[in-house]
Amino acid sequence: MWLCVKIESERHNYFIENDHGINVCFYDDAEIPKNFGGIFRAAKVFSLSKEHYELPPIPKQIIFLSTEDPAKILSTIQNEFNDDLKTYFSIGSSSIILFDWEKSIFNMLVQKLSLVSFEYEIWGLDTSGKVIPSKTKFECSDTTSGLDYQITEIPDYSGLSLTKRAIIDEFVISFKILLSKAKIFSEVEEDKLDKLIKDVKQKVHHLIFLRNVDENIPDIFSEYSLDDLKTPYINNLLNQQIIDRLIQINSAISYVGSQSISGCLPVLERRSLIRRNSFLGIGTAIKALNNISNFIEIAFAMLPIRMLNKDSSSFKQLPGTNTIANPDTSGWEKFSFEKIWKNEAPDEVFFQIEFL
Repeated sequence: MWLCVKIESERHNYFIENDHGINVCFYDDAEIPKNFGGIFRAAKVFSLSKEHYELPPIPKQIIFLSTEDPAKILSTIQNEFNDDLKTYFSIGSSSIILFDWEKSIFNMLVQKLSLVSFEYEIWGLDTSGKVIPSKTKFECSDTTSGLDYQITEIPDYSGLSLTKRAIIDEFVISFKILLSKAKIFSEVEEDKLDKLIKDVKQKVHHLIFLRNVDENIPDIFSEYSLDDLKTPYINNLLNQQIIDRLIQINSAISYVGSQSISGCLPVLERRSLIRRNSFLGIGTAIKALNNISNFIEIAFAMLPIRMLNKDSSSFKQLPGTNTIANPDTSGWEKFSFEKIWKNEAPDEVFFQIEFL
């Protein structure tokens, strides 16, 4: 089922009381209708209960929930509440959608989720599906603390060239926009952003050093002599490498802001650029892929893979593999990574921001 909103104008603030023309409608076609007309946004939503597979009538109220753990909330609803409640879910950041839940029942759900970070937005609708501003509100749970990063920690870069200042300015602005969009982040993502800030801070220090090379050579440039670093060719090459990395970071933050965070609440202020998911975005789907990526990175970081090139002699053909079609695996255990590198410390896990 498609949950769609038709908007008369993008210039609106639907928290103030005036007629701004936001209408909700449903479609059960395989594709988004092409003859929609006007400005519209759409999201594919799925019923939690088999009782509500049919296209529903226009509800009097819609509640959008955004949370780090939608599976836990959906499980709570399915196991502890009546199947008659109209509950839907999506792959967007606002991953849970509730139709016509009574206030007392919704408050029961909120109490059961006292340890889960979430935020929600309530839309009141008239019989035609038009949003009623006076019945619209946005709230966060008490456990939603948000993020607090000090962009001012980046060293003063006013002495750099205009091009370099512009690239760093773009990072500062993009990062602030990203934080303004995202209120709910897991500890893993907070750790990513913390390391990202430190990485950019370090790169700015390196650019400042390359502008005024002295004897205090950073470790990253330890392979170069002082004379090398003053050579225009090498100096310019190192500058370009750092600038290239900063541009990649800016591009990644832009993708995260426009795709991962689109659909966060307030939902109409977080437009997604993907037409089929332009209403609620694809935030939950990206988080799922990111969790898989994190799992893989943790698995490889548990063993010192960096030793591969130093101790390649340890890798020999496994016994019993002469016939690939039916290998004998009985002796493989003693050739495991744990046996070969049991005394080596694991690598540090450095999680990647999506698209970075």
